[in-house]
Amino acid sequence: MLDTLTLLYIEGDVEILEEIDFFLRKQVKTLYTASDSVEGYRLFKDYRPDLIIVDLDLQGLSGLDLLEKIREEGDDIPIIVSADLNESDMFL
Repeated sequence: MLDTLTLLYIEGDVEILEEIDFFLRKQVKTLYTASDSVEGYRLFKDYRPDLIIVDLDLQGLSGLDLLEKIREEGDDIPIIVSADLNESDMFL
């Protein structure tokens, strides 16, 4: 099922990005990665992935601001939000 998926993974921590990239690349058809919101948004616009995984702690726009920008385009791509436990107060 995952082997037909195009995935965009946006993660602010480069070490985590590289570790998850290593795992995901073997699981999905195509993986695009970005370490900041500017690159993540460009990849979203260029490739319109099937699924987006985004970290909340990003350089430039925050992850939430990036999600809002994507949703303003009326796009209904499924999005998984990744957050540190310290960022949980953003949702409360």
